[in-house]
This record gives sequence, C-alpha cells and structure tokens, in this order.
Amino acid sequence: IIGVSTARRNFGRIILGNVLAHGFPAEKITVIHPSANEVDGVACMPNLSALREPVDLFVVAVGAESVPELIDE
Repeated sequence: IIGVSTARRNFGRIILGNVLAHGFPAEKITVIHPSANEVDGVACMPNLSALREPVDLFVVAVGAESVPELIDE
C-alpha cells in the first residue's frame, strides 16, 4: 500500500486498517513509505525498488499527480 500517513488517518491509513481488520496478516503486507520503519505493525519499505518479493496487489492511495512517477519506478 502506498500513501499511508504516519501522522493522520488518510485514505491509505484507512485502507490499511480495513485490510488488517479483515484478517490479512501484517507480515504479508508492506507499506511504501520513504521514512517510516513500520505503520500499525506493518513493515515499511522506502520505495518500490526495495520490495523483496513480487506483489500480488498494489494499492495506490496517493494523488493523481504522483502516479506517473510510480509507473516509471
């Protein structure tokens, strides 16, 4: 999940909470966050390039202006 705030409940944080609440194990989720090590018990990676395994589902909860850069990465 990309777009999870560490400071407030934004759309990304709400999505993360819903995924966790519905029984998805935290160890199977990764948050993309440039400076956090974890959010709500979920490990963070600084960018897409740092992911260690292939992704089954990528949730994008950022503004439209940020999407082209994500696609390039």
